[in-house]
Amino acid sequence: MKIGQRNLDFVKVVPMGERNSANRVAGQFQILYKYVETRWGRMLLAATEIGLCYAGFVSSEEKVTLEDMKRRFANFDIQEGWGRWQQLALGFLEADDDIEEPVCLHLKGTAFQLGVWKELLRIPVGKTVSYKDIAIALHCPRAYRAVGTAVGCNPVSVLIPCHRVLRLNGGMGGYHWGLVYKRRLLDAENIR
Repeated sequence: MKIGQRNLDFVKVVPMGERNSANRVAGQFQILYKYVETRWGRMLLAATEIGLCYAGFVSSEEKVTLEDMKRRFANFDIQEGWGRWQQLALGFLEADDDIEEPVCLHLKGTAFQLGVWKELLRIPVGKTVSYKDIAIALHCPRAYRAVGTAVGCNPVSVLIPCHRVLRLNGGMGGYHWGLVYKRRLLDAENIR
């Protein structure tokens, strides 16, 4: 991905909902997951047939990341496996050039969370914003704490670039998968 481009140029968001029932198994979505190596570290990628629903760094043990994913999708049929959306996501994570096909993100979240995550997709590579900037963009200027909570709930690391959100004073803030990963991602984008 090139400096100045946005993740919005490479992903398509499909919210999880009743309309999206193409891959239901016994009334549930089926989710396939697999651990992969990326240039930033080991990740767990999980997807439904509709799109990638989780991309999380392994910050301590694999089972901790797996439990985080399972907690987010408690009522889903979860099995180890590999599919098209995980392959496309891995290609996105490893690419230095343009992506041939957008990665579909099949996201489970509240309307507010989805709004925050879509706003994160607009942040260009090599740039950062504050939690307050996101709140203002959503026309909720006082909701910066709620924005911070929604950013922390982002299920798709890197593809939804929550690492590009800093405190108003320029401090790192938090990162669900650990500040070591946030720093690696910011360094890779030449953000100091």
